Amino acid sequence: MIPLYARPDHKHCHPTHKYFPGFPPTKLNGLYCLKHNDLGFYFGLDPGTFNCYFKERTNEEYYYFPMILSLSHAEEICSDIELEEHVIADVKAKKCKFLVLSTMEGWDWPFFEKIPNALHEKYGFDHNEDFVFATGNAKDYWRLTKVYHNWWELNLSIQNFLHFKNMMLPVINGTTLRPKKFIFLNRRPSIERVAAVTYMYECRKDGIMTLAKGDKMWGASYIESSWREAPINYPSIFEEFSDVNLQERVPLKVNDGVDAEIENPVDDTSHEKFQDSYIHIVAETFQASHPNRLFFSEKIFKPMKYMQPFILLGEPGALAKLHELGYQTFGDYWDESYDDIEDDEEQDGSGDNRRILLNSDSRINVSSDSEDDESDSDSDSNDYASEYDSENSLIDLSGENDISTLNMGSELHASEGTSVKIIEISGDDTKEEVGDDSSFDSDDDGTTLLKSLVTELIEQTIELESNHHITDVDDELESIELPVETLHTELAGDDVSIESITSLVEEEEEEELIKNIEVPFDYSKVSVKALRDIVSSKNLANNVSKLKKQELINLLSV
Repeated sequence: MIPLYARPDHKHCHPTHKYFPGFPPTKLNGLYCLKHNDLGFYFGLDPGTFNCYFKERTNEEYYYFPMILSLSHAEEICSDIELEEHVIADVKAKKCKFLVLSTMEGWDWPFFEKIPNALHEKYGFDHNEDFVFATGNAKDYWRLTKVYHNWWELNLSIQNFLHFKNMMLPVINGTTLRPKKFIFLNRRPSIERVAAVTYMYECRKDGIMTLAKGDKMWGASYIESSWREAPINYPSIFEEFSDVNLQERVPLKVNDGVDAEIENPVDDTSHEKFQDSYIHIVAETFQASHPNRLFFSEKIFKPMKYMQPFILLGEPGALAKLHELGYQTFGDYWDESYDDIEDDEEQDGSGDNRRILLNSDSRINVSSDSEDDESDSDSDSNDYASEYDSENSLIDLSGENDISTLNMGSELHASEGTSVKIIEISGDDTKEEVGDDSSFDSDDDGTTLLKSLVTELIEQTIELESNHHITDVDDELESIELPVETLHTELAGDDVSIESITSLVEEEEEEELIKNIEVPFDYSKVSVKALRDIVSSKNLANNVSKLKKQELINLLSV
C-alpha cells in the first residue's frame, strides 16, 4: 500500500480534509476544496476501495505528499503551501514526492505547472524528480512526470452494466422506431456550445436539444462574454443563421426531471431520452484547440453506457486519443476527419455535420424540413410536443413513442445484412486482484474490467435499412407541374402519315418544353441542405458546405 502524508491536525478537521496537508486551515472551504463524502473521489477511485491502495504514513521511509486540486481556485494558494521542515528534508533526500491529484478535471499543463513553479522558487524542488501528476489531462507533456488517471472513465467500471444492457438491447433489437434522430445535451452556455446550438437550431424538431440559460450557476460576466464572443469566434455560423436569435430562446429544456439551471447531472439516471434517440452528439467540456490539454469528461462516456453511436464536439485529436486508449469509433459509417481540424469554426461546420450518412442505402438525416416536421408532429399526438421550437419549451418524454416512420421518409427497422457495429473494445474478462503498485496505472484492473464489460455490451448491433430511399435529389423537392398545351399545327388531308405526325409532335413538344422550362422556380423555399445537394449534384461549385443560402440560389439561378 502507498503511504500518504496526512495533515498533522486532521483529527480536528473535517474527515475529508485529512489528505490536504499544507493547505492553510482558512483555505479548507468550498472555494478551494470540493467536498466529497468519500476520500476515494479525490484520488479517482471507487468509493470504498481507497484503503486498498493507500494508507496514512506513520514511520515509512518513502511516501507521497498529496496535493489535491479539486477546484481551479486551489492553484491560487500554491505559494502559500506550508511544509514542515522534515518534509522539506525528505523531498530533498528523494524520500518524498508530491502527488498532485486532479482526476475529475483536465486543465492544461501550464495551469498545473504553477505548483512546481511556486515550490521550486520557494524551496528549490525539481519539476520532474519531485512531482508526480495524476490528472484527467490526456495530452502528452514532457516537462512533467505524469500519469493519465481519469475518474470519469474509471467510474464506468462501477456501473451496473447488466442494468443498461437489459434497458437498451430491447430498444436496439426491437421494431419500434425511436422518435428522435439525435440527442444533443448542453448545460453551461459556453462560447462553443452557443455556436453549435445556433448551428443545429433549425433541426431541433428532429432531436432532443438543450441549453441552459446559466444565470443561476455562472456569473453575469461569464454569460455576457459567451453571447458576445460566440459570433466573433464563429462568424460564418451566425451569419448563416442570423435569424435564430438563440439568446432570446434559452433555456431549451427537456422534461426529464433534471433542472440543468441548478443541477449537474454527471450521472444521468433519466434513461428515457437516451432510449428515444439514435445519434448522440457530445458537447465536451473543452472544444477549443489547446496545445497542452485534452480532456474527456463524463459526457463522452454517456453514449457508451447507453450504447449510442456518437459524434464528438471536442478538442482536435480527441477521437485519435480514444483510438490510442483502445476504443473504436465510427469512421466507417461517417466522416470523422473533423477530428484533425484545428480551426474551431471550420470543425463545427465541416462536411455539414448535421447530416449523418450511415451507408449508401440508408441515412439518418438530422437536417430538418419544416413542412414535413409540422405535418408529422400533428399526426401523432403521443410524440414529442410539436411546439418544441417555441421559447422555453419542454419536450415531454411521457407517453407512447410508437412511431412508424422518420420525418425524412425512410423507415428504420431490423434487417439482416446491413448491421452497423457500434464499438469494439478489447479487454480481459477477468478482474485482477488489487495490488500495491497499480494505483496510478491507466491500464489497471478497473479499466480492464470496464473495457471487457463495455465490449460485451457494445458488441451488439443497430441494424438499419431504408425502404424508401431518396435516390435522386429532386425527390426531396416539390414537383413542378409544367403546363400541357395542344398542338398549334393543323393536321388535315388523307396524305398525313404516322411519320409526319411524329415529326410534328416532336417539334411541338420540343418547342413547348423550351417554352415551359423557363417557368421560374422559387429556390428560397428550399432548405439549405437540399440546395447544397442540388448544387453538388450539378457540380456547380466545390466545398458547397461553406456556401450560404443566397450563394447557392445564385448558382442555381444562372
